[in-house]
Amino acid sequence: MMKKETLHLLILEDNPENAEPMINALEKDGISFEWNRVDSKESFIKGLKEKPDLVLAAHSLIAFDGMDALKIAKEAAPEIPLILISDTIGDDKAVECLKAGADDFVLKHKLSRLGKVVKRALEEAEIYKERIQTEEILLMSDENLRQVQKMEAIGTLAGGVAHDFNNILMAIQGNVDIALMDVEKDHPVHLNLMEIRKASERASDLTRQLLLFSRRQAMEQIPLNPNKIIKNLLKMLNRLIGEDIILKVDLANDLKMIKGDTGTIEQAVMNLVVNARDVMTDGGKITVATNNLFLNEKDCRLYSDAKPGEFVCLSVQDNGDGIAPPILDRIFDPFFTTKEQGKGTGLGLSAVYGIVKKHEGWINVESIPDEGTTFKMYLPTISAEPEQNRPPVLSPEKLNGNQERILLVEDEEVVRNILRELLSEKKYKVFPAANAQEALAIFEKEKGAFDLIFSDVVLPDLRGPKLVKQLLKQKPKIPVLFTSGYSEEKSDREIINEFGYTYIKKPFTSYDMLKTVKEVLEKK
Repeated sequence: MMKKETLHLLILEDNPENAEPMINALEKDGISFEWNRVDSKESFIKGLKEKPDLVLAAHSLIAFDGMDALKIAKEAAPEIPLILISDTIGDDKAVECLKAGADDFVLKHKLSRLGKVVKRALEEAEIYKERIQTEEILLMSDENLRQVQKMEAIGTLAGGVAHDFNNILMAIQGNVDIALMDVEKDHPVHLNLMEIRKASERASDLTRQLLLFSRRQAMEQIPLNPNKIIKNLLKMLNRLIGEDIILKVDLANDLKMIKGDTGTIEQAVMNLVVNARDVMTDGGKITVATNNLFLNEKDCRLYSDAKPGEFVCLSVQDNGDGIAPPILDRIFDPFFTTKEQGKGTGLGLSAVYGIVKKHEGWINVESIPDEGTTFKMYLPTISAEPEQNRPPVLSPEKLNGNQERILLVEDEEVVRNILRELLSEKKYKVFPAANAQEALAIFEKEKGAFDLIFSDVVLPDLRGPKLVKQLLKQKPKIPVLFTSGYSEEKSDREIINEFGYTYIKKPFTSYDMLKTVKEVLEKK
């Protein structure tokens, strides 16, 4: 069934009088159409570029014949149906025409059947078009699947590397903290140890970014200053964009706080900066800016998805070639990319869109051809947390224990030894176990007389939560503290949260660990 109300026909006929019967035949069949007659090879090629719905071509012409026209049409626009019109045509010639790609042929003395032939040719062309589109969608789906699998493999690798790296950092940070206990602040070695601690903290940020890249970091929304996030990212962003692009930062001095997840906000900024970098292959300038914004009901009409209130606007602007309107409409679609095959997943901007939505905000894109593009993320603000509401920093003495008995379950020997030493130094009595089997044996030997179970989530012989479940069957009221250097997915966070257990993520500082242990014991 023809879907267009008015068809556009291209008629190849060098004699205007011969074209009239074709037009009359179609009009008698009630077909609504407009037509353009051409009579030369050049005008025929030009006519094909206008993408007509169907071609009617005379088989015999003075300048060139219908078979030549058929060859040109099938090379230039194979999706456009072509019907040959002839005075006479033998069976052999008819077969030759059909093999060459003609959709049908009609004899001039039988033009009464032309309308029927045209309708059938258009229906078949529509079926052909739908089949091609389906094949393209399947190919795209296959490519999308490969991209997802590739990202999953990279994510798994990144998550595994981050876990191993976290344990190494735990060893470095722990040994530094132990050494600092025995070194006076005015000793030259103290400064060296502090530099090692700073370096390990920077390395800790890298592991967090690895997990961020692997999309295995769960969202944890806390009060944040977006300016601080951007400042912490500057070194990494400069490495990402390379030497040919200038990175400019324009941050509001009085920027308000937002409630958000540091990792995912970082991911959104990085994705937008990388996207800007990729469109400026010959270099350029990227500007990352922040400012406060208040919107009333009237203002909201200017923005799609906007709502009244106070917002932080975080923008990333480039001075590239801009984005064409048809592409702009699809820019946040998953897997949509204008990059070459293998150079883009089509997931970067869709991830940004999802992150902004999860933060109850919205994103807007402004693009001017030959001038550049600006992405603006609008995130709702919160009131700054009063100083008196912030948790106080505890003195070293207040971190001391009182001979509380701790069952420490950690499979990494170097981490286990560090934790045992740190806890013992603070007057806790520590019972270390390398796996679940050892932990069960110690628990039975000590008759469950423990004040705290401090366990890694991922153990070689049993998951930490399953071990704790067995232990608490014997002594149900013992407090539990879990830790892990793995991604959130592998760290059983849902189970841990469900049962109300405390969790501390590796790598952690000795202060954070001792403070958390103290808090868990005090809850008891």
